[in-house]
Amino acid sequence: MNSYILVASQQPRVRRMANGNYRLWVMRTVEDRWPGHRVVWETRGHIVRAWVNQGNWVVNCPHCKGSQIAEPGHPFYCVDCLMVGNEGYAQKVWFPGARRTIERLLMMRPNPANRNYLVGETVDSLRAENLEHHLGTDIDKGRLIWHG
Repeated sequence: MNSYILVASQQPRVRRMANGNYRLWVMRTVEDRWPGHRVVWETRGHIVRAWVNQGNWVVNCPHCKGSQIAEPGHPFYCVDCLMVGNEGYAQKVWFPGARRTIERLLMMRPNPANRNYLVGETVDSLRAENLEHHLGTDIDKGRLIWHG
């Protein structure tokens, strides 16, 4: 079991196929599926938003409605539809500014299936969910703070 919310470079398949290199994983996956296709990392179009699904940062593809693991600091390129709805160009990814706090709150949930964050949820709503289930709500200087 992981002790943190996973980004793409920490995913076992990305580590196995590309030594944790997200862009290399995307390019190899695309090459395996569509030999000869060139991934275009230049970004165009609107920003896509990352969210957490069962302990993994992911992005929904706005073109094919699939989802894929996300990597901070790297654009999104869908390995399923090849970004055809964006003329083949990658798109920038937004991670919430409170990402680390969100991750800490989610990691207090013992079941990875319950480690979920949706775009638009607030830190306060995650704290309230944790409180409702008698889980910790904050970390202060390495100590868990319990409310209730």
